[in-house]
Amino acid sequence: MFASADRKRLIVGLLILAIVLGLFLAFNRLPKIGIVGEDLDAVNSPTSQCFQGFCIERDPGVSFVTRWLNFSVSYLRLVTVGMTFAFVTAGLAEAFLFSKSVGKGLPTAGVFRRTVQGAAAGGVMNLCSACIVPVSSAFHKRASVEGAVAMVQGSTTLNIPALAMVFFVFSPVLGISRLALAVVGALIIGPIVVLSIRKDRVKAVEIPDSFVDNPDHAGWKETLAPAFRHWGKASIGYAIRLSPIMIVAGFASGLVIQWLNPEVVATYLGNDVRGILIAATFGILINVPLLFEIPLVALLLLLGMGTAPGATLLFSAAAGGPVTFWGLAKLMPKKGLATFATATWAVGALGGLLVLFGGNYFWEEAGLSDRIKKTTEQRSIQQLFQASGYVPSENTINSEVFDGVAAKDEFAPFQNIAPQIGDDALIENRYPGVVIFDFDRDGDLDFYVTSAESNAVFQITRGGANKLFRNDGNIYTDVAASAGVAADDHNSTAVAACDFDNDGYQDLYVGAQGRIGDNLDYRSLAQHPNLAVVMQDRLFHNNRDGTFTDITASAFAEHVNIRSAASVACGDLDNDGWVDIYVGNRADQDFVRFDSSRHHGHYNTLFHNNGDLTFSDRTVQAGLISPEIRMLDQDGNPIKFPRPGGASLEGFDTNMVDGEGNVVGDPAGQTWATAMFDHDSDGDLDLWVGDDGDRLKVYRNDSTDDGMVFTPIAKQLGIDQVGQWMGFAIGDYDGDTDLDVFVTNMGFQPLGRLRPTTPSADCAYYHSTDYGTCFHALIENRVNESSDPDRHGAFHFVTGQTEVIPSPLLPPDSLGEKFQPADNSVISGLEAYEFGFGTAFFDMDNDADQDLYWLGSLGSRGEGPNGNIAIGFGRMLQNTGDKSFKDVTVESRTIDALAVDYSLLDSEHPSFNAPKQRLGGMYHENGKGVAVGDLNADGFIDVIGTNSNGETFNHDGELEVASGPLFVWMNGGGDNNWISFRLQGRMAVDGTGSNADGIGAKVSVFHNSEGKELITQMQEVMGSSSFLSMSSLDSHFGVGGATSVDVAVEWPSGKTTTIENLSVNELYEIFEAAD
Repeated sequence: MFASADRKRLIVGLLILAIVLGLFLAFNRLPKIGIVGEDLDAVNSPTSQCFQGFCIERDPGVSFVTRWLNFSVSYLRLVTVGMTFAFVTAGLAEAFLFSKSVGKGLPTAGVFRRTVQGAAAGGVMNLCSACIVPVSSAFHKRASVEGAVAMVQGSTTLNIPALAMVFFVFSPVLGISRLALAVVGALIIGPIVVLSIRKDRVKAVEIPDSFVDNPDHAGWKETLAPAFRHWGKASIGYAIRLSPIMIVAGFASGLVIQWLNPEVVATYLGNDVRGILIAATFGILINVPLLFEIPLVALLLLLGMGTAPGATLLFSAAAGGPVTFWGLAKLMPKKGLATFATATWAVGALGGLLVLFGGNYFWEEAGLSDRIKKTTEQRSIQQLFQASGYVPSENTINSEVFDGVAAKDEFAPFQNIAPQIGDDALIENRYPGVVIFDFDRDGDLDFYVTSAESNAVFQITRGGANKLFRNDGNIYTDVAASAGVAADDHNSTAVAACDFDNDGYQDLYVGAQGRIGDNLDYRSLAQHPNLAVVMQDRLFHNNRDGTFTDITASAFAEHVNIRSAASVACGDLDNDGWVDIYVGNRADQDFVRFDSSRHHGHYNTLFHNNGDLTFSDRTVQAGLISPEIRMLDQDGNPIKFPRPGGASLEGFDTNMVDGEGNVVGDPAGQTWATAMFDHDSDGDLDLWVGDDGDRLKVYRNDSTDDGMVFTPIAKQLGIDQVGQWMGFAIGDYDGDTDLDVFVTNMGFQPLGRLRPTTPSADCAYYHSTDYGTCFHALIENRVNESSDPDRHGAFHFVTGQTEVIPSPLLPPDSLGEKFQPADNSVISGLEAYEFGFGTAFFDMDNDADQDLYWLGSLGSRGEGPNGNIAIGFGRMLQNTGDKSFKDVTVESRTIDALAVDYSLLDSEHPSFNAPKQRLGGMYHENGKGVAVGDLNADGFIDVIGTNSNGETFNHDGELEVASGPLFVWMNGGGDNNWISFRLQGRMAVDGTGSNADGIGAKVSVFHNSEGKELITQMQEVMGSSSFLSMSSLDSHFGVGGATSVDVAVEWPSGKTTTIENLSVNELYEIFEAAD
């Protein structure tokens, strides 16, 4: 059996190959699947999509050259082990497996059989198109050109891990096309190359049909010693010949990829023939490590690449590249090499064309392409918007005719009247805020909505005028231009309406953020003063005649806020009768990152009202300089960056600079939400701050007559959890007369992926620790039960133990088989719900308890390119009265989606069709702000929700920018009674007492119904609400069946007003009494 030296070398070579291959697979290829998984996580991360160091939202603090070098080094690092294995294996094959003594040729004849054997051998190797070259070259020495080419194709496109991941990551059409192209490429490219070569040959090559192995009786030692020397020499030779070109190719590929951005991809890689041809060309011009074509294509699809070019690139990027063709140059003449490259290009292009032209025939039936599903909707955004009005139905739950008898939990559906407003209700803004207030004091509530700047760099970030909708009965008219608050050159975000001069009319504070895409942070305003109109906040003084005057310059002088505002809170923090302002700043959008340990924010700002329409910055004096963030490694150690001339800072790197070389941001969190309310019932307003990717912060108000003083107490309260906190809802949900807190967060979705290995502000990184969470937070206030003067333990997270009866039609995915946490943890109660931004507590059904609503989505609308990232479509949770909720989102008709057909909500009915009725998460809009108030003065609270504009697919599969629709949900009413109050502090009368709006006052009502026990409800007048937005200052109480109530008002001045036996179903104005 081992009579010949060739046989001895062969058996030893096979044993060594098995050992080396096993080690390679165990320690490199299987772990690489995890690396690819991390790249896919980065591709789908909340705020930036990355591949091997390249990100959609490039880090503006890093230069083009640095990004190129980082990418190229990452590429070379990833392929180094594979290339080393390839050199070793190629030398092994040459020295042991493919003996020169028997000449060239496989022990079988026939082009097809040699091709199949080469493809099979390659599939076992699991090497990239560059790494397989040396092995293929050695294989050719005993085999043939077609076998060597087939080995390349088999290794790169037919390996099992790649095929498995393709079907796991992409829609079936991409998986099927990749498999088909891999098989076709492996079987036909090699023979095509051989045919092109043989045309130029004078004499055909004869390949023997049988393998002749003549015994030579050579000894083991004399056979193997030279073979091992040959192995080492050949391996080194391959390394010397191929390593330099591999390095050059790595840097060249990195350079090409750095030019990718959404506009380039959408322009040149669209779902058309040109996109396919460019994708095929791009694919053979780059080399990627094994499997890494998968996150690359996923990234480009998110950037806007068409499905057909995606199919092409998924094959061509893996099948060959410059190093592949160069490395095989010694195996075949130039004509054969050109044929190899052309055939690879053609197979990829042909596959893309078949996907493009064949897809329309079967995709819709087979459900093979999520992108196609998103483009089958023939109606435009405007058409969907107009179809989103109220349509009565006999089959809708809770639409019964009310019998005039009060009943708990009874309600009628909400009606969206935004389509009646027309196109003015279509907003152009990434972060649209809304405030409800009576700007003209005519007795009804108006509302104001913010838009992005009209001169933005990109179309997708371009906005227009802000909108002031005057309530003219059942008609809302945009009067922003005539009122002087259009601010179309302003990149508006958050907004608040408060009476800053106590004249009885609410003024407007409108926050702003920096210009998106200019690579400039706020410090660069010094070099670009023209940006002031874009990025500085504005204060509009109400002239009491239906118009406003911009008094920003005189009000703030050099202290005007130029950081990126995301939340504005108003309140009289020192009880001097004048409303102060706290601005929560996030970060310039160009520099927001969630894939590294650098997480720069902007300092928040406290403005003290001087009483003469001027404001002083008291942030430092009050102790409200934002602390550095918490950024820990996996062992729990702080990650700090050195700072020239100062102490190192956690999560803040001074080497991160903008386009002008200025340091980006501040060593602070990225604040989304701020709230002022008296959480400890000591008579002054405390401050809560919610940051995106940092700790929840609570500041106790310890101010005195000597000045404002705030003390951070979140840690001692035990609630300083890290989260991606975004919106506050404040209300007494459990009826114990203190104010509880709900804070929106990422929700359960990030838990579907493994914990990232890179420390970052992504909640998936810290959720598994004891200091962070992705879940929303319901924080129960037990201050009235605490005897501790420092209120230790007065607040408790009760999210998981708060029961929610799920919607039968739209239950959260976390409760079904669709979702499984990566760490197999148990999700319960309110934890089960998805992403949220804006939120509010209010009594939707007037049954005397606080219900909860939130909405929000992160990527884009569901029918857009990133619509599956952090899906959220709004949740209306009805309070059942026992510290639990029932999800009535569908029945209340408050889904944040256009053109939902609510006419049939019986899932057992044969005509029920959820997709046709657009009942599902995939149809969601891109929700942002929420504000509540009784817009039509019928005694039932209405809801306004804002949505971002953004990219969507039209019916041709092309990307276009669509406006963000407003939802103005009017409450359908019911039989339960109600009572509302509008307060006016004494400062509006004679300059004494409380602020004119009564912000900070506590309003309590007392009532019973049908001899039942006394019910006490308490609300606080708050000049701060939720994400970007602010609700009406009116205090509204549902009182069920009660017919009269008593009311007590505790004013910020310390005075108390008590009124007994008030009739219900009325709005009362209460004036603070004189001393």
